[in-house]
Amino acid sequence: MATINDKVGIASLVRSALHLDPTDSIVLVLCANSSVLATLRIDARPETEASEFASSVIRILASISEPIDATILVSYEGDKAMTFAQYDELSQRLDLAGAPIAKAVLVTNGQIMDYDGDSTDAVDYAEVYTNPFTLEAMLATGSLRLAEDAPQCTEATEATMDAKAERIAQMAGEDYLSIQARGITAIALQFGNDMMHQIARYLDHGKVTEDMAGWIAGTYALRMGRDTATAALAGTASTEQELAELLMGDTLIADRKIFDAGAAMLYEALEFLAGDDRPNVLAALGWTRWMAGQGTEAMKFLDQALAIDPEHRLSHLQRRLFTSGKLPKSASTPDK
Repeated sequence: MATINDKVGIASLVRSALHLDPTDSIVLVLCANSSVLATLRIDARPETEASEFASSVIRILASISEPIDATILVSYEGDKAMTFAQYDELSQRLDLAGAPIAKAVLVTNGQIMDYDGDSTDAVDYAEVYTNPFTLEAMLATGSLRLAEDAPQCTEATEATMDAKAERIAQMAGEDYLSIQARGITAIALQFGNDMMHQIARYLDHGKVTEDMAGWIAGTYALRMGRDTATAALAGTASTEQELAELLMGDTLIADRKIFDAGAAMLYEALEFLAGDDRPNVLAALGWTRWMAGQGTEAMKFLDQALAIDPEHRLSHLQRRLFTSGKLPKSASTPDK
């Protein structure tokens, strides 16, 4: 049975935690009392001076509420890689922070090996896919929903477009106009409830239908609908400040099952959404991946949104947020 002291077990744990095979990255598995607290992925930046690189990592770790007493580091080398100077500086900083590197692993050229070894211990990365950590994650989460596999649609069906028009008309009706008049709190509550209803329908049907996709397209056609429905995946906002905190990743995800189900619903809805109806949903999916600590995958969803609409404002704003080094609280705090 592999453990987190075994290099294959470590790589498998990382893959299971991040739901992807990292590339051009440094991953830190943060531990306390021999248990994993969080798994963080950072882009490799070999051009960054070693001290600056180490400082940026330490700043991220400072945002984690739980005490850390050990770190496992995995360097995924591809087109970019962490430099030896960066590793040495980071190792010294982690020692001073009381979270020394207990083990360092290198993944490169399809092989896994000790970071500071001579590569004679190298094993094929393919062993990760049959490791207990990976198999357990596959059973728990099913197939991974990656940006590169996102459903494509060149033309929406008539049923989808009818449902979209119906939703837009509903939001323009007197009931919703009166809600808007009461301010952002009332809007967030209404659209949050609407989103929960759709997620319940999705779970009941076991799939996204054309009318569900049309509802999503209509809701996400309006900024207030898009932002409040997306925020509702993470929790309930009773003030404008709380809404901002949800979208900025400053609060924990309230119910991970609802969050995951909502993200799955948005992903499957792409099968029925074409053209201008896709970027806002793709951006929302990018946000869900960022909230889960999957920065690389988040950026891939934004890339797809910008490929459709190069001026898509939300995607540009999110790109700045995702690359700022800010770590959403839900990605740095273990599920209870």
